[in-house]
Amino acid sequence: GAGRQLWFVGQPGEVSAGTLFTPAVQVVQQDSAGNLIDTPSDSVTISVELASAFGRCGAEIWCGPLGTTRRPLAGGQATFGDLLVPVAGGPYVLLASVPGVPPAISAPFGVSPGPATLATPGVPLNSVAFAGEPFTVAVTFMDRYGNAASPPAGSVTLDLGPGSPATTLKGTRTRQAGTLFDDLVLDMPGTGYSLLASVPGLSGGASAGFRVSARARTLVFRQFDPMPAIEGFWLRQSIDVAALDTLGRLDSTFSGWVGVRIADNPGGALVWTSQRLAANAVASGIPYRVDRAGTGYTLEAVAEGISTGPSAPFDVLPATSVLGFLDAGDILVASA
Repeated sequence: GAGRQLWFVGQPGEVSAGTLFTPAVQVVQQDSAGNLIDTPSDSVTISVELASAFGRCGAEIWCGPLGTTRRPLAGGQATFGDLLVPVAGGPYVLLASVPGVPPAISAPFGVSPGPATLATPGVPLNSVAFAGEPFTVAVTFMDRYGNAASPPAGSVTLDLGPGSPATTLKGTRTRQAGTLFDDLVLDMPGTGYSLLASVPGLSGGASAGFRVSARARTLVFRQFDPMPAIEGFWLRQSIDVAALDTLGRLDSTFSGWVGVRIADNPGGALVWTSQRLAANAVASGIPYRVDRAGTGYTLEAVAEGISTGPSAPFDVLPATSVLGFLDAGDILVASA
């Protein structure tokens, strides 16, 4: 290989992904005087590398090229007429190599995305929409090689994808390509929702799956018997609290901590209780005891941002009355 050199005839220019180099890539083998060296038993191989020293194609990223990447040196030259680079980005360089000969490196060039061929909707933030409330999604466009492409001229229409719950997608379902869909509404809570984009002349893709939840708007006492209590004693019947959505149904997505506090406090008492973590919308077995006698106490269950409002009123009797209630079996005797 002494004295043999490889050169690119001309340099590759900017191209779009999937577009052939024009003119075709041509490599020549010359001696130090610039004469062509014919070594028909040798072949030239073309590869694509990142021009930056911070990465190599094939290691951090696959860059291509596609087409016939190996051709014989016939008459000291090889022409690659069907080369293309499918991955938008760069700057790239072409590398021409022959065993035993120093490689030739082209000038840097960039690859822009090709025209959009596929439209795919996104999903609501965190893959959750809330029943009856507007949510926003964007539609992304890709060329045939999966590069992010510019939106085409024309409009995009969104529909529910296959397997979605049987309900109606409300809001502005058709918009100019490239604009956000910011007023979509689904009224039915459920899982397995997806969106499907339709664009004239393009393939329509389905979004990833997402769910529709109903927000927990309030808490309700699911189990609370406002019978008289004894000051300083735990009530035998603990409290169950449920979270309801805006439609008055159990919100199975609610899983927050729920506690109890005094709402109406005629005796200036403290309530002793502990929080319970809700499971399937219900916080069960919340204990409580009140340390001072009084008439007309009410309780309130609270979680982050929501509450029950006051319970039905109940009385707290002096501890001196405890024996009568023990006979009735109304309270648990264990006191603090």
